[in-house]
Amino acid sequence: MYLEEKSRAIADQKLGYNLTRLLTCQAAIQGFKRTLNVGRVQSAILGLVVRRIRSIDAHKKHTYYLVRAEVETAGGVVEAQYMLPEENMLTLDDNGRMTSEIQVESLVNSLSGSQAELIELDSKRTSDSAPLPYDLLSLQRECSRLYGMKPSDVLEYTQRLREAPYYAITYNRSDCRYCPDEAFEEAPEVLAALGELELFGPLVERTSLTNKSRCFNSKKTGAHGAIIPTGSTAGFDGMPDELFAVFILIVRHYIIQFMDKRERVVTTMKFGVKNKEEVNQYFKSRVQRVEVPGWASVFQNDTQSSDVELEDIGVFDESQVSTGHNANCNVRYTSLETKPLAPYSMTTLLSDLKSTAKYVEDEKLKEWLLEKDSNNEGEYGGIGTAATRSTILENLFKNGFLEERTKGKVVRIYPTDEGNLLYDLLPESITSPNTTALWSHCFKMVSSGDMTVEQFMSDIDGFIAAECERVKREGLKIPQQLLTKSEVIEERCPKCGVGKARRYAGKKGRGPGWRCSDCETFFDDVSGHIFYKTCPECGSQLRIIKGKGRKGGFIGCSNFPKCGHKSPISL
Repeated sequence: MYLEEKSRAIADQKLGYNLTRLLTCQAAIQGFKRTLNVGRVQSAILGLVVRRIRSIDAHKKHTYYLVRAEVETAGGVVEAQYMLPEENMLTLDDNGRMTSEIQVESLVNSLSGSQAELIELDSKRTSDSAPLPYDLLSLQRECSRLYGMKPSDVLEYTQRLREAPYYAITYNRSDCRYCPDEAFEEAPEVLAALGELELFGPLVERTSLTNKSRCFNSKKTGAHGAIIPTGSTAGFDGMPDELFAVFILIVRHYIIQFMDKRERVVTTMKFGVKNKEEVNQYFKSRVQRVEVPGWASVFQNDTQSSDVELEDIGVFDESQVSTGHNANCNVRYTSLETKPLAPYSMTTLLSDLKSTAKYVEDEKLKEWLLEKDSNNEGEYGGIGTAATRSTILENLFKNGFLEERTKGKVVRIYPTDEGNLLYDLLPESITSPNTTALWSHCFKMVSSGDMTVEQFMSDIDGFIAAECERVKREGLKIPQQLLTKSEVIEERCPKCGVGKARRYAGKKGRGPGWRCSDCETFFDDVSGHIFYKTCPECGSQLRIIKGKGRKGGFIGCSNFPKCGHKSPISL
């Protein structure tokens, strides 16, 4: 395991350092003066966004048709979907949808006035366990959906909840949604503490310690378990709104582990409708109803949650029908237009980071990527980890490769011009999950002893060398409009959070700096980015003080001489 993690760390560093320097220096030769940041996970996330937008731009819509039958059974009216016959003569698109209106209209007319015979009936009762407690990514996804919070904000808020004065939750950077068995033994005290709070008391009263959730399973936990409350309610009454909002989600998903299961009755039916030639055409229907809401009653004000949402909900009494039952039906068709996938929101992007294997076309690479997460429920060939995804996403926005655009109340994610450029400059293996898939297989071989760290590093060095030769040989095709645009470098002001701070070159004897157009604050520059920290003693802005002669520089308080705070410049 040590060698596996060592290989991952060195390989990520080598790839990031070398390709970032390669592209940045080569672009600078052409006059593009921007750092082009490259990273295995970062570049793959950028690739997801760029490909999504380009697929939308390239989409050509066409019309397709759905044929349905509205069947008036004794148990209630149900809607049934047409089933294509095995020996199908209809014109279909690549997704098996009917595209000829003439054919569809002829089919519907041939079934007009016929009755539907119930050929198959299957009704069964099923129960649903409560959704598992959160790991960091699933919590970030919910906070984005419900509150519009950024992943980095959720990471910060959970860190504050974990520390003094609250100590309210367990380890917050977890990528596991299961709890160790010991957590079930501690549950009586945790539930009792939560029950004393007015907000959670009514929910705790509906719990039972005889309901041991599937989440309590030490065999499925790693170094850390799911994010759950500790039972500490210190400071709850004065908790800031943003922490309170995150905390109640964590508590909600913990309390429902001790509530009754949701029970449903699911009925599936197959109908035969004879055409003019007395040949059956088949329709299928599925309808379900909730008999006992159980834990799902907690979500009555959050019906859009993927944890509780159900399809095919309807009012139907299956006891009133049986096979051979004939009913009146109305067969009709509707026309629809194909639509591209919507641009990513933060919620949908976070979801895709857990299941990027679905975008890998090479079957072997897809297998390796899925294999990586075989013991991690909730991850299906994902990229990044709970501890890194927030920072990587934040950096993509901070470095100007991604941006958010608001349309109405919906916030979508788009690549910037620089993001599109960086995507085009990189090989597909880096902008897709392919490298993660290949490396995960190599890490497994290193861990098992079938490959040495040196062999793996040799492969990485070879790839980097080949990429360097390619770029130097072919050059970089940077559009002229970006060469002009790169002269102006801006970042969001970290002080006011509203204005744009623009980087300026600086006068002779002084390095570059930054100035906000809104609050007019000046900032020092560190490696092409804004330096902004406040003094821990007086709260004033810290500045970088350059040394004279051979004396080294340091970080000092701008409130000097009233405040003499100093710290090493390395910090």
